[in-house]
Amino acid sequence: MKNLVKVTFLFCACFVIGYLLEPLCFVHSSSVSEDQSEAQAKTEEVKKPVDRQAEKKVLLGNQPRIEKESAEKSAQVTKDSQEKSVIEVVDSGDKKESEKSEVKSSPFPIQDLKLGQFEKRSITGSLELDKAIRYAIDNRRFEDFAKVLEKEICKPVSKRPEIPSKELSKLLKNKVWRHALNVDTLIHLFSSGELDELASASSRGGDFYYWVLTTPQALTQFLYNLKPQDNLRQAMLIWQDIWESEKDPKIRDKYLNLAIACALVFDTGNIKVKTDTAEVRSLERYTLFRENAERKRLKTVLSNMEVADLVWVVDVPLSDSEIEWAVKRANFSRRRWGKAYGSIEYLMERAVNGENPYDGYTLAQIKKHGGICGDQTYFSVNTAKANGIPAAGVSGSGDRGGHAWLAYKPNKDKWDTSTGRYENYSNGTAWNSQINQKISEFDFILMSDRKMKVSRIMDAYSLLRFASVLELVGHDRLGIRQVFEEALRIAPLLPDAWIAYVGFLEKSDPELTQAEWQKVIDTIERTFKKHPTMWLMARDLTKKHIWKYMSEDQIEKTQSRYRTEIARKFPDRGDLIRNLIKDQAAMVSKKDDFKKMRSFFRQTLRLFGKDTLNFKLISSLYFQYGQKYPENQRQVCDDIENYFSRHLDTESGDYFKAKTEVSMLKTIANYYRKIGEQRKADRYAKEATRRLKSAKKGAL
Repeated sequence: MKNLVKVTFLFCACFVIGYLLEPLCFVHSSSVSEDQSEAQAKTEEVKKPVDRQAEKKVLLGNQPRIEKESAEKSAQVTKDSQEKSVIEVVDSGDKKESEKSEVKSSPFPIQDLKLGQFEKRSITGSLELDKAIRYAIDNRRFEDFAKVLEKEICKPVSKRPEIPSKELSKLLKNKVWRHALNVDTLIHLFSSGELDELASASSRGGDFYYWVLTTPQALTQFLYNLKPQDNLRQAMLIWQDIWESEKDPKIRDKYLNLAIACALVFDTGNIKVKTDTAEVRSLERYTLFRENAERKRLKTVLSNMEVADLVWVVDVPLSDSEIEWAVKRANFSRRRWGKAYGSIEYLMERAVNGENPYDGYTLAQIKKHGGICGDQTYFSVNTAKANGIPAAGVSGSGDRGGHAWLAYKPNKDKWDTSTGRYENYSNGTAWNSQINQKISEFDFILMSDRKMKVSRIMDAYSLLRFASVLELVGHDRLGIRQVFEEALRIAPLLPDAWIAYVGFLEKSDPELTQAEWQKVIDTIERTFKKHPTMWLMARDLTKKHIWKYMSEDQIEKTQSRYRTEIARKFPDRGDLIRNLIKDQAAMVSKKDDFKKMRSFFRQTLRLFGKDTLNFKLISSLYFQYGQKYPENQRQVCDDIENYFSRHLDTESGDYFKAKTEVSMLKTIANYYRKIGEQRKADRYAKEATRRLKSAKKGAL
């Protein structure tokens, strides 16, 4: 009975206390709910999907990463959401979902990454950075982690607008800071939430991404060699596949660069074998090269090679059996691999009549029967790749028609593009399997320049990424400009650095003056005096930022100066001369003055027409624009014919040169036919037929 009274008393007391406190609890709960709704609304605004692929070029060194206003807005929202974050109440009672929501809505738990000191116990050099990476992976918090990274990366310079060279040098020597910068770069290369998804997509995904993000050498090599054209997601999946298959951590580290090269070459698809319908897969190609390297069967040491060289090896379009043949039978030294090109006997019958002597297009058949320049190139390039030597096939046109030749690295420092190359071939192109597009033969020369040392380029890219972060957080533009200029001082020949710097300058407010732009242009011309592709960037800037202050006559003089300087400084770069000729011809034709137009084309022929390709372009443009003047069309054709007869028509007995001259005769015949000069057209057409027949007979 006493117990019953006690229970009744306690029940009544609890009821009274609950009744008195309930309004207070209700008010508090409402307040929390309102604050939480506001914070969540702002957080959602930040977490709207952003197309980070647009940022990719600058993170790899090409263009501004994000507008300042967006950065300021993002920073403010982040601050608000951190101040007002609360634990979400889940009425369903699902404890796991509640815990996830609590983590997502709470501030990132590690705010001080301690980047200013190096801890030997840490993998990255900072125990706090290690923990933060692990937490971001386990809780899908990469975007929140990135905000902390950006704050910490900018902390050393946040209190002053200027960033002197001495301070930047100090930062570059800080390995922990550089690694944090690389981690932030990788996160921003992915679209919103994509890295969270990839890291949790498989049972070992988290382990792989933790390894990547806490292994400075791996992340540095990957980012340094990643190009804007690469498929980042697919490259990471391939890399992960290779990483998981390689059970021995020592072997994994030894062939790290080989794995990255495979990921960057195979990211857009498997490689098709030249001789059949089979395709080569990334893991298979990695395994084959790693096994041959371990057995010391190659002409190089793959474990010591840079990723930038290995991408010109693993893209070999041969089956495993063909690679085996090359390893066993192609017995040339790396230093003299050019002999492989000349070891294939030239078949004139194949060149003249298109004969096919092969039972199947294999290395053994080419070696046995010989071939033309394309076959010589195919053999020498792919046997080099199969043996671990970086190589590429180059093709171009000149006064002997189309041609193909070999580019390869006889040593680790320099590309050689001379094997099989004819004179008067202004610029060949090679296919780059990593970016899936052609590059200039002269890009190999730029890669061989001593000023393009890997260590310098890596430092410069680090500074370009730092400039990107500084723009994101809204740092003073003076300091950002100093960062760009330090990158250019370290690696003056890095095209990406100049592109990014010019892009930054073009956003200046107020705009740069004519004198300031002229100073930039002069600097580019001096810097690239041996490398005309980027030297022409100066011309483009002149056209964009200086011409608006000039008269038409001044512009014409500027154009002529550029054309003359290119011819004098870069006689092998007829392709660049032709681009300038196109531009200036278009300008001259607008004036509706035949005398001026004729004077321009005759002068241009006199200066540049002895190059066969130049002549073809100039005569084509002259005839095209000359059609505006019907009464002068005969004069145009005569000018073209006269120049050809005096300077190019050698009636050569060389089959290939004769073919080129025959093609020009046919072109001239066609011009006369179009203006109604049928008799002259027929005469040149007959002459072309006679010469071609004679050239074939002489060749065979």
